[in-house]
Amino acid sequence: MERTYDELARSRVINKLKQDNTRGNFEDGINKLKDKLLDSNLSHKSFNRILKSIDILQSACIAPRFLQIGDQAPDFELTNSIGNVVRLSEVVKQGKVILNFYRGGWCPYCYLELRALQKINALIKKDGTRIIAISPESKEDCGRTIERNQLQFEVLSDKANRITELYRLISKNDRSVDSLLDISLESAIDSGDISYQLPVPGMFVVDEWMTIRFAFTEPDYRKRVNMNLLLDCLRQI
Repeated sequence: MERTYDELARSRVINKLKQDNTRGNFEDGINKLKDKLLDSNLSHKSFNRILKSIDILQSACIAPRFLQIGDQAPDFELTNSIGNVVRLSEVVKQGKVILNFYRGGWCPYCYLELRALQKINALIKKDGTRIIAISPESKEDCGRTIERNQLQFEVLSDKANRITELYRLISKNDRSVDSLLDISLESAIDSGDISYQLPVPGMFVVDEWMTIRFAFTEPDYRKRVNMNLLLDCLRQI
């Protein structure tokens, strides 16, 4: 029964923490969860594992400030699925760029967002706006994501998360099997080595001066940009 209690407790911890990810409430929630664990029906070993998991998650959520509107977008150069080099500072010369950082084609929330971007792609291209999607998956997997979702914009591989880290979107994890973050990483790890790092989903609009004019970053990967809000923003830039 130890494994059953362990899995149940881990699930409750995850669901509780996802309810509110603001820093103040997060800290309060952590302390309350630790108190509740004292009354839970767990073995000593399972209790210590869950407590350690909470501590790891707590430290992992102390992240640097996300890039904001008005910040300069870091320039980058990546190769697309057919081997062509894409440089952001060159693309913005043609117009605004939507940068979409996603976890991987295996993530249902990500591919739904990619498909939503594809639906507005033809409309925004008329004004010279381009979409660039970036993930830590391999070039081959990016190519499959393009084909599977019939995307008509650039999907780039940032295998080592080098560019994603410049945009401060890395949620780091260690290799401890006790970490709660392992659960959200399992599918990604199965599809390729990403060094136990996943990007926090992020969307930026970058203008021709490499200035960020729209920014959306959300640690809860289930919450994504409203496309109408994004279109309204593009019209006002």
